[in-house]
Order: sequence, then structure tokens, then C-alpha cells
Amino acid sequence: MMLYDGCKCVCELLMWLVEVETRAAMLLTFELGRLLGLEDCSKLSSVEQDIFRLLTPLAKLYTAKQVAFVWQFFVYVCVCDTAHIV
Repeated sequence: MMLYDGCKCVCELLMWLVEVETRAAMLLTFELGRLLGLEDCSKLSSVEQDIFRLLTPLAKLYTAKQVAFVWQFFVYVCVCDTAHIV
């Protein structure tokens, strides 16, 4: 019974973390979309252009790490489900 409660708690924590990661990625994507739109219209200031050039590779890295995290989460859930722990 102790293993069941621990696994359930870990799954809830991981689900919360996935939610936070998803919201952060969404906000980053929207900001990059806004900056891309300004760049297309040639209305980016020099500071915004520097931010855009900095955020683009960081967004790629961040989302790649997020995919790896979510993949590990689903693998963990499948293992718990297969072992009938949850």
C-alpha cells in the first residue's frame, strides 16, 4: 500500500510540473511569435532584435528538454500502469 501512495504522489507532482512547463513554453512561443511579427514588419528595435536573436535558440533548447521530460513522464506512467502500481 505504501508503494501505491508514493507512486500516486509522484504522478501528481509530475503532472503539475508538466502543466507548469507547458505554460512556460506557451508564453515563450507567444513572445517569439510577437517578435517575429515585428521583425517581418521591420519594426523591431535594436534591443528587441537582440532579445529575439537570443530567445530563438533558447526556445529550441527549452522545448527539446521539455519533450524529453514529458517523454520520461509518460514512460513512468506506463511502467506504473503495467506494474499495476497505480
